[in-house]
Amino acid sequence: MPFYLSMGPYANVAASAAARCHDSRSIKSALVVIDAFSSSLRKAWENSPFSKVHQILEKEHFSEETTTSTTPLLWHVLKRISFATSIILHAAISNFIQSSATRNKAESSRMASFVVQIMHNLYFITARIGGDTVATYDFTFRVALDIICQRPGEADKLLTEMAPSVQPETIYHPINMSTSLFFLNMSEHLAPVISPLLFKEIVFPVAQAYMKTPVQVPCRPLFEAAHSVVLALIMAPQMKEMASEVVVGYAQNTLTAFPGDISPRQLSLAFATLVQATAQPAPLYAKHPELSEHVLDLLLQRAGVAHIGGCPVRLDDGGMVDEKSACLLAYADSLPHVAPENMIRRLELLAGEVGKLAGEERRRLVDKLWNVIACELDVAKSELAVYWWHSFGGKDKTFIEERSNL
Repeated sequence: MPFYLSMGPYANVAASAAARCHDSRSIKSALVVIDAFSSSLRKAWENSPFSKVHQILEKEHFSEETTTSTTPLLWHVLKRISFATSIILHAAISNFIQSSATRNKAESSRMASFVVQIMHNLYFITARIGGDTVATYDFTFRVALDIICQRPGEADKLLTEMAPSVQPETIYHPINMSTSLFFLNMSEHLAPVISPLLFKEIVFPVAQAYMKTPVQVPCRPLFEAAHSVVLALIMAPQMKEMASEVVVGYAQNTLTAFPGDISPRQLSLAFATLVQATAQPAPLYAKHPELSEHVLDLLLQRAGVAHIGGCPVRLDDGGMVDEKSACLLAYADSLPHVAPENMIRRLELLAGEVGKLAGEERRRLVDKLWNVIACELDVAKSELAVYWWHSFGGKDKTFIEERSNL
């Protein structure tokens, strides 16, 4: 009987032993062996012809026998290897965090780095089979990175070692794409401790390489991961100087990608995060108080030039809105982060654009506005918004008919 058919039971035995082991050195020795195996497997994969072709193009490059027989068997074996390794790593990291060894930060960091390195080596399998959505894998990955976060220097070292190539001729190679996706996901989790220099020289160039539009299907996860990591790093307190150089350009790139490659929900999330990162009491606000207003102005300018009724895009609830309404919904989602002294002015600007809409689009925006006022604004801002609505003419300005329709 082939060994891989018994891999599951063997993995369970190994995991049981790791879970009950009281000697951290023995666990570390086991991880060294698994790391060597995963590294050799990765190198073997990189030298195989299968690694040079995207999954969606395999039928065009390989014979029918290969795609119907060889490839399925290969991935069946690789899938078993991936799941077996995940089970062992989960048991090892679970044992480790419950042991006294975690008191030694240096030892803990080295152990966690081994785990992350193994997961990095096998990510070419994980990315294809969707293994990173499995709870066991996700727990192991996050716990290992949490341990590494306790030693920022180790985080920078690990990211430097795993940084993928950003050369134009290699960024879309299947191997580079899988390692880049792992790198971006890891960078997002380590964002609170990454040094500004590492962000500037290593992380941001990788993210920037995959934020280009239009986005091809194989690059979709990378595009979304790149946006996520940039937002996470902009929010990190230690990045206030670097973030000030990135915020406006990122906002413009996001608007360029909308609506073709970014959904209304993603647009709202991006701009709400940007405004939150640049408004009080964020560290970035102290040196650059104008940034949050500039970001909102960019969004409002896009709404102002967007054609009413054109470029319909789908919302998460299945409804359809035009490009202008989507920008105004994102603007409304950013209001909770606006400073109190700017609240009425921002509501006035929003009302001026909402008044140009009609029918269902206007009702959707008014409902959204009142949901934000009632549920998302703090007490002081909510009082200002209610005052604006009832006593400052907000209601009349929001419901005024578009003059061209009179």
